[in-house]
Amino acid sequence: MTRTSIRRIPTAVLALVLAAGLLSGCARDAVPTAGSSSETYRVEHVMGSTDVPVDYQRVVVTFPAFIDSAVAVGVVPVAAPVSSFGTFPEYFDVSKSEIADLGAYDERLDLEAISNFDPDLILFASPAGSAPDPAQYEALSAIAPAVPIVTAEQNFRRVAEQIGIALNREEQMSAVAAEYDARAKRLGTALAAIPDAKLPVSQLRLYPGQARMMMEKTNAGRVMTDVGLTFEPPIEGAELTGGNAASGKFYYELSLELLPEAAGDVVFVYSTDGAGVLEEVQSLPIWQEIPAVQAGRVFSVDYESWMRGQGYRAATSILDDIARAYGVAEDAS
Repeated sequence: MTRTSIRRIPTAVLALVLAAGLLSGCARDAVPTAGSSSETYRVEHVMGSTDVPVDYQRVVVTFPAFIDSAVAVGVVPVAAPVSSFGTFPEYFDVSKSEIADLGAYDERLDLEAISNFDPDLILFASPAGSAPDPAQYEALSAIAPAVPIVTAEQNFRRVAEQIGIALNREEQMSAVAAEYDARAKRLGTALAAIPDAKLPVSQLRLYPGQARMMMEKTNAGRVMTDVGLTFEPPIEGAELTGGNAASGKFYYELSLELLPEAAGDVVFVYSTDGAGVLEEVQSLPIWQEIPAVQAGRVFSVDYESWMRGQGYRAATSILDDIARAYGVAEDAS
């Protein structure tokens, strides 16, 4: 007799997607792969529900950042888009060679390549963090039980929670979250005694010829506020963008000429294009006019964890960077 327990993606996540007007299509039940145990658990999500075999062995994730949360609860995917990383993140704490490369992701998913890995569970996200495409969901579900993970907002906690539910490892994910929270609390306590940690901060993403101020509602911004850091407010006339109606806006763009006015007293900076753009911008005269630069309070950090990370391991890596920036000893954070 088939036994099915039910796991639900949090109502708050579903509500956010619905509020943003992102959900379309109808739900369907996925069928466990042949040869698997008859015991399943049911995951309810934005597309309906999916029955997943309790004894799944081969998990494919189609979105790079999902590796973080899967590995955090002891599940190493058999395949993921590992080649999408410029440098495979060390914070995953797993060797790149342990995960086969799925190649492209998002709207460029290669269904044949996914099928060739013979998965018994697929975790996927939709392009640009929108709700899943019903046709894509149907196509993936024809290969194996498929669970969409909502990434419509910059919130690593919600992404990790959904993955914990999808993998039937909610208790393990709760333990991971508790460990992060305890570490953030310790670091916040240490920072409270440091004068520089009371200064307003900025999270700066550089592009050739322009910049983007990433605010509190980004993944890294949430980590920064978790430890008590306060953001420099947007400059007058700045228009926040990104995100959606439900999650809020989380960045604004500006020219390099406005950086001296816009940057906080402490700046964490990274670039999509690596050191090349950083070196180019830092060689410009306008860079030297930034008060944080003049005070020696600018810190280059990793793009993968600060911008692309969507899990507790990336968040913990950000805590490490913050501790180093403010000179907090490891045993105190």
